[in-house]
Amino acid sequence: SYGAHTAAAKLLGYEEDTILPLPDSVPLLLMAGTRDGVIAGSAHRYGDKEGDPLQRIQDSFDNGIQSSRGDCFLVEINGANHFSFADPHDESTGRGFLDWEQTGDAAEIRECIANSLLTFLDVATGRGDNMDNLANNTLVASVRRR
Repeated sequence: SYGAHTAAAKLLGYEEDTILPLPDSVPLLLMAGTRDGVIAGSAHRYGDKEGDPLQRIQDSFDNGIQSSRGDCFLVEINGANHFSFADPHDESTGRGFLDWEQTGDAAEIRECIANSLLTFLDVATGRGDNMDNLANNTLVASVRRR
């Protein structure tokens, strides 16, 4: 997934800081942008006072995955915002006003997202052996494995 987490909304009756579990029977890739204003701007729904564009996705990775097989990954992309993957920009969600300006070249950011996904698919299907080479890309803020 890109720009998604499993924090449960207080409005639905969940306690603050509830992280719902992710399936741990299959390989998993979470991707996040360091400039995701939609995630940051929605933080109050989950009990956060200040919006960090990465925190809920990191929490989902750290607390929503029970597996430690080594086939679950979190890739954080420098300068990417919530809608960086879309070209042209999609205004139909009604949440675009929350997003922050992405930094860096839009095409390079989309290419980084695509390369992250393709590398993950290679690893998940046994055609590749690691995702560590993504860390060589200056747009990749971090790659975590679980």
